[in-house]
Parts: sequence; structure tokens; C-alpha cells
Amino acid sequence: MESENTVAKQETTRSFADFLQQKRKLFAGLLAAVIGAIAVFFIAAGVLDADTKKKLAALEGLIERYDQLADLIGNEADDAASGIETLRGDLEAFAEGAGGYAGAKAWSLVGNIYAKEKKWADAENAFEQSAQKGAKTHLSGPSLFNAGIAAEEGGNAAKAIDYFTRSADAPTSVIGARAQFSIGRLQETQGDREAARLAYRKVIEDYPDYSGETWRNLAQSRLIVLDENE
Repeated sequence: MESENTVAKQETTRSFADFLQQKRKLFAGLLAAVIGAIAVFFIAAGVLDADTKKKLAALEGLIERYDQLADLIGNEADDAASGIETLRGDLEAFAEGAGGYAGAKAWSLVGNIYAKEKKWADAENAFEQSAQKGAKTHLSGPSLFNAGIAAEEGGNAAKAIDYFTRSADAPTSVIGARAQFSIGRLQETQGDREAARLAYRKVIEDYPDYSGETWRNLAQSRLIVLDENE
């Protein structure tokens, strides 16, 4: 029979694996909704020039098409495959010709499609393109973070850490605490406990406001675990 210590260690390993899987997800949803609402407001208020309004209107149509197909992407739905490929092509063509938020958002949707299909190298490239297009927007940090997730899923931990670091350092990043926590999470899985500690402490020290609360708490819990397992 297995000893109680062996069983406990196996449970801890499983729990940590589950924990890691839960935290290893693309960032999506809330930010897009917020920025989309801001863009609609600017259009209604007449603040944007005619060309930008046109691009944002076209982007809105692409987003609607994406939302209609999102649940089918990656599910081997043959009847939807043609529509998904057409959408991807239209998004890439739009992204190539649009700058700023519009181009960045389009590339991020391309990245989402590739990620749902588990084509991680293509997803990483699309998110990198999104970060470059939106370097002066709030999409930069999340796009770099998602590029990090894609790199990690593709098996390149070092590149993922670089993306997470760039995400945390992005001037307009709204995902800095999560990106910094992800650096610690990856360092921990790589067995570099001291680097993980430093990364987790940075979460606690650098993100004292409400937006970082969840990740500060998680970082603190990982520091306790690391100290207990010395």
C-alpha cells in the first residue's frame, strides 16, 4: 500500500497541476467590451475622423461575425470551416490595412481563432502583430500576455516568460499583475524556486491597488507553499 506521505504528495502534485491549468488561459472578454464601448461613444460623439469611424464600423461587423462563429472554431465543424477561413482572411486583410486599436483588435481575433484551433505558433504571431499595432493602446499588454500563453502552449517557456515580462512592463497594461504572476508560475514549473519567489514578491510589491488583489493573494499563497516545501 502507498504510504500516507506518498498519497499526500500525489494529491499536492495533482492540485498544483489543476491550479496551473486554471491560470493558463488567454485573456479575453472584459477589455474588448470596455474598449468597444468607448469606441462606440467616440463615434456617436463625432470625435473621430471619418476614416477612423469607417474602420471601426467595419471592425464591428467583423467582431459580430466572429461572435457568431466563436463556439464552432476548433470543434471540427465541417459546415462552419469555410466561414471560419473566410473570416480569418477578412480579419487579416483588415488588420494589415488598419492601425492603432482597430488593427490590433483584428489581429487579436485572428490570434483567438488560431488558439481555439491549437495552432500555437500562428496564434503567437497574430498576438505579437496585435501588440505591435496597438503599442499605444490598452490592447498591447493583453496581446503580449496572450502571445506568452501561445508560446507556453507551444512548449517554449523561455519565450513565454519574455512575453509575460513585456506584458507586465507595457506602459498602458491593464493585465500587469496577472502577467507578473505568470512569470512566477512558469519559473516555479521550471524548478527555479528562487526566481519564482522573486516574481511572486514583485506581484505583491508592484500591484498594491484593487486591480491586483486576486493575483497578490495567489502570489502570497504560492510563496507560502514554496516556503513550506523547503
